[in-house]
Amino acid sequence: DIETYHRDGVVCLRSVFPESWVRSLGGAVDDILSDPTNQDREEYTRPGGAGRFAGEMDCSRKYPEFERFVLESPAAEIAARVMSCSRVAFFYDFLFVKEPGTEDRTPWHQDLGYWSVQGSEICSVWMPLEDLPKEASMEFVVRGRMPSALRGRDLAPLRFATGQVYEGAEDMPRVPDVQSDREQWQVTSWDTKVGDCIVFRADVLHAAAANQTLGRRRALSTRWLGPDARFVVGSKCAETRRSGYPNFRVGLQDGQQVVDSGCQAFPILWPLEARGRLRSPGALVPFPGYGAERQAQGQLYSRDHV
Repeated sequence: DIETYHRDGVVCLRSVFPESWVRSLGGAVDDILSDPTNQDREEYTRPGGAGRFAGEMDCSRKYPEFERFVLESPAAEIAARVMSCSRVAFFYDFLFVKEPGTEDRTPWHQDLGYWSVQGSEICSVWMPLEDLPKEASMEFVVRGRMPSALRGRDLAPLRFATGQVYEGAEDMPRVPDVQSDREQWQVTSWDTKVGDCIVFRADVLHAAAANQTLGRRRALSTRWLGPDARFVVGSKCAETRRSGYPNFRVGLQDGQQVVDSGCQAFPILWPLEARGRLRSPGALVPFPGYGAERQAQGQLYSRDHV
C-alpha cells in the first residue's frame, strides 16, 4: 500500500478505522446539518438542484467528537506510515455531505492551489461514514497519467460553481478536462465500506461524483503535513493569498517549515509521544478568539471554493 501511494499518489486502505469512530461521528454530523444557528455550515447545492450538498471546515477545532477523532483515531498514524514520515502535523479537516439524489458533482481539481503550503509530504485521509459504491465516491487521476509538465505543480484553483479560475491564477496551468474523456485519463475509484479510507497527495487530481443512490454520502477528510511541508504565501495566486487555507493567523514566515516550527495551529500528532498536552479539550484551537477572527475576516469557504 505504501508503494502504491508513492507511485500513484493515492491508495485505498481497507478496514483501518474501527467502526466505533464512524458511529461517534455520525450523530455529530447530523447535529451540524440540522442546527439552524450554525453559521459555519456551507450549502453548495445549486439553486433548484435536487438533494443536498453541504459541508463544513475545521470541525475538529469546534466540536468535541471531531476533536477526539483527530487526536485519538488512527488517522495521524495512517498519514505518517503511508507518506513514510517519522512525524506528521495536523493541517485541518473538512466534512462533506451529499444526501440521496444530489445531482451536484465536485469538479476535477487539485488541492495545492487552494492552500498556503507546499511540499511532497502533504496528504488527505478521506473516510466515508457509510458504505459507498464507487459511482457515488471519490475519483482520481493517478500521478502516472498526468503529463510530466504538470506533475508536482500547482494547478489554477477554480470556483466550483462557475469554473472561473481564482483572481491572479490566470497564468497558472489549468486543470485538464478529465470529465470529457474519462477513459483516456483512466479515472480510478473504489467501492468503500465503513472502516476504509482513501489517502491521497495534495497534488493529485480528484473529483467526487454526484450521489444518485438511495443512500447518504457523508465523509470526513483530515489533512496532514510531513516534515518537508512549508508555509508558502508569496508564490500563491492573489485570491489564495487573501482567502485560502489557513484563513487565520498562524505566525509562520513565508517559506518556513511547518512541522518543526512549534506552530500551535498545526500540532504534531504522530508519533504519539509528541502530543503531550494535546489530549485536553480545545487543544486544536490555535488561539483565543479563533472562530471570531475567521468570521470577521469573511474567509469561510463559500460554495464557489469547496
